[in-house]
Amino acid sequence: NVDAAVLAQAVEQAIVDRAGCDVSDRLTGLRELEAQDKEAFHRALSQPGASAAGLAVAATVSHAVASVLREATSRIYPLTPVVFWNDEHVKRLQYDWHQERSYYPDRFSVHAWFPLFRDIGAEDGPMIVASGSHAEHLSFATERKQGGLTQHRIEAEELAGFPKVACTLPRGDALIFHENLAHRTSPNESGLPRVSGIVRSFLPLSDPDFRPVLSHLV
Repeated sequence: NVDAAVLAQAVEQAIVDRAGCDVSDRLTGLRELEAQDKEAFHRALSQPGASAAGLAVAATVSHAVASVLREATSRIYPLTPVVFWNDEHVKRLQYDWHQERSYYPDRFSVHAWFPLFRDIGAEDGPMIVASGSHAEHLSFATERKQGGLTQHRIEAEELAGFPKVACTLPRGDALIFHENLAHRTSPNESGLPRVSGIVRSFLPLSDPDFRPVLSHLV
């Protein structure tokens, strides 16, 4: 809807402001920043989540998550948005098969994933989900690489029986999914970077040991 698109635009502007990109060619500017200064690139994608725009997106997502879970909005605790980058030249920032529960094992979570800067089509490296895999927490192996993402990798054979669905979305829409839904980054064949955001939400009132933080930056 229009409000969601306006919120997405505000987050995009926050990213561009921190990156110092030419507004007329934002994705090219971000791509050049990643190649020239990876620390500055990381800051550009991680810091906007704690901006006023990021807080507004988190608040909006909490209402949608509350509706899906049939919970009161006051019981939903969203973290501020994390921004992900999928470019054919940057393999270190691409996720293998995993479940969010492997990263947040101590409390139930729900996740909202959404496009930034442009729509996400089939050739843009959309998130791929294994439909029906949310019924259980699957086994995984952890791999950490300097400068890359920590992988809590599920072997592809574990997911052979689940249909694979590409999450193509227009800018302004979001996919809300269960912590156990297995998913991965798909190859980006568009020639342009694919940028997306994710808001992670928890139910702190169901967990007496929950300790809230303002922002989770990846």
